[in-house]
Order: sequence, then C-alpha cells, then structure tokens
Amino acid sequence: MEEAEARKCFWVSDDKGLLGAGRVQFSGAQAQWVRNELPDAYTLEQTIDAVKPTVLIGVTGVGGLFTESAVRRMAKHCARPIIFPLSNPTDHAECTAKQAFEWTNGTCIFASGSPFQPVTLNGKTYYPNQSNNMFVFPGIGLGATSIHATMISPRMLNTASYTLAQTVREEDLKVLSCSVHNIIFLFVGA
Repeated sequence: MEEAEARKCFWVSDDKGLLGAGRVQFSGAQAQWVRNELPDAYTLEQTIDAVKPTVLIGVTGVGGLFTESAVRRMAKHCARPIIFPLSNPTDHAECTAKQAFEWTNGTCIFASGSPFQPVTLNGKTYYPNQSNNMFVFPGIGLGATSIHATMISPRMLNTASYTLAQTVREEDLKVLSCSVHNIIFLFVGA
C-alpha cells in the first residue's frame, strides 16, 4: 500500500484526545496526523466507536489509559483485537496483559513493552508477547551497528518492516479473523 493510503488507516491521539478537525495547537510532527473526518479531542472511546479499529497502540507512559470500556468496545467489532500497550515499566503500561485478556475474553493479540506474567482465564493460559525493549530495539541497534550506520532513516525502518513482514507465514496470518485496519495510536506530547 502506498504511504498516503496507509496514513488513512491511522487515527492519532495525544493528551488532549484525537488529532481531529479544528485542532489549532499541534507540533510540526503532529500536523501530518490531524484527521478532519472527526472532531478534535474525541476521547478514546468515541474514536473507537467511530472508526472501529482493529489495532490499539499506546506509547504514552500513562498507566491504565486503555480502559475496560475502550477495550471491550473494540472487542465488540473485532474478533481478534490487537492490543499493544508499549509503555514501560509495567506500571506505566496502558493496560496489563491480565486486563487485556479478561476484557476481550482471551481473544486479543497482546504485546507489551514490559514483561507480563502468563494469564490463566477460564482454565486456559495466555502468554503475553513482549515487543519494544526486548526484541525491536536490540534488532535495530544490531542492524545499525553491523552496517556502521551513523543514523537510522525512515527508509531503513520501512525496509526492515517490509522484510520482517515477509517472514510471517500464511497460516500465522489466518489467526487474525478480522483484517488489520484503522489503527489508533496514542502518545503523550504537544
């Protein structure tokens, strides 16, 4: 998919809510993410109701930001919601693995920035995945070091992402019973 088409899948929120129509104060980096289809400062729940996301990513450092109401709303329209509370340490995670699995009745695909213990729910054990610190950052660092890079460009990250995506087997993709679309990305900052 082309970059312009991919951007249409993202709905970005900051500490004031959705970057939406009428937003007058934003940083230069935020400008490209302002969406005019919805009002500015929509809450997480309002945004979920409006765009029906399949992915929820948090990099806010604000513990508990993914509320039970928000996650349950997401699970109503998506059979396998993807929940990624990537902030760390664990007390800063947007939700815990236990919360995500309980609020989705064990249907979510979960990855966090900090380690969480396995969760047993209705006799079944779910094993949380960990993303940023343990796997992603060391891989980026190793790649940059191995080619003696002095900077990591967006093109390098895109190439790595495409290459990594090609390693996913078709049978693993079938685990997603709803396609990935409308990603809500939450971050803190002005």
